[in-house]
Amino acid sequence: FYDLYTESVPIPFNEDPNEGIPFTNKVHVNFKFSLDATRIHSPFVDTGTCGIVRSAKSIDGWEDIDLDDCDDPEVCQVGWHFLSSANLLYSGVWIPKDVYFNFDPAAGNKLIKARVPIFAVTGVVECKHYDVKSGNGICPPIPPSTTPYEVTPYPSSIEILGIGFGRVGDGQPQGTPDKNPLLNVKEIKGEAPVAYWPGYVISKEGITIGLAGFNTGGMQFAKLPPRVGPGPGPPPHPYDWGELPGCVKLDAAPCRSVSFLLDTGIDYPNVRLPRGT
Repeated sequence: FYDLYTESVPIPFNEDPNEGIPFTNKVHVNFKFSLDATRIHSPFVDTGTCGIVRSAKSIDGWEDIDLDDCDDPEVCQVGWHFLSSANLLYSGVWIPKDVYFNFDPAAGNKLIKARVPIFAVTGVVECKHYDVKSGNGICPPIPPSTTPYEVTPYPSSIEILGIGFGRVGDGQPQGTPDKNPLLNVKEIKGEAPVAYWPGYVISKEGITIGLAGFNTGGMQFAKLPPRVGPGPGPPPHPYDWGELPGCVKLDAAPCRSVSFLLDTGIDYPNVRLPRGT
C-alpha cells in the first residue's frame, strides 16, 4: 500500500541522536508561526499530548487576540488540556495558526507548512484529583472545603509539540487530530503535497512526515481502534484513533488485553488495564 506514496520529509531533533539513551530525556524540534518571525519556538515532542501547547504570551500576535470573540472558531475557542502524567490542568484558548518546520534553508531540508489551532495557555493548576471523564476543565475543591483551587495566571515556559493520539478520553477532549500539525500538512516546499500519505515515523534522529514504502518497509503494524470518549460528533475524523492495543502476560497467567501509551513526554511508557482488573 505505502509503495504508492513517495513524498516524505525529515524534521530533525535538536539533540544529538548519538548522545545518551534515546527518549530518556525530552527531545525538541524548531518551528515558527511565520517565515518572517524572529522568534523560534523549540517545544519538546510529546506523544502523550495532542496539539501545540504554548504559554499564551509567548505566541506571536497574542496581544491582538480579542478574547471576547472566542465564540468564533476562526479567531479562538475556549478550551482546556489536562496532562495526567503531571496532574496539570491547563486553561486557555485555541487559536488557528500556520506552523513552519524546516524553515532554515541552510539545513537543506524541505520547508513544511501546517495549519492547526494551537492551545494558548492562560492559566494552570495542579489538580491530582481531576476527573478526566467529567471535569470539564475545572479543578473542584475536595469536600468539606469549598475553596476553589488557585489558578496561576499566564504561566511561562510551556512549550509542547503534542503529536499523540487517543488522548481525548484522558483529559484532553479537544485533543483531536485536527490539532496535530503532522497530520495537517498543507504545503511541502511551497506546494501542496502529492504522492503523500499523512502519517509520521519517529526515530532517535527525528520525525519523518509522510508514509512511503521505503520508510515503512520491515515494520510490524497494529490496527488502532476508533477513538472512544467525549469529543466532536459524526462524521468521525479518519485519523481519530484510540490507544495502541496489546496484551500483558505475567508468569503463567493468561495474556490480558491492555492499551499502551508510548509517551515521549516522560521517560517511561504507560500500560492501561481494563477497569476492574
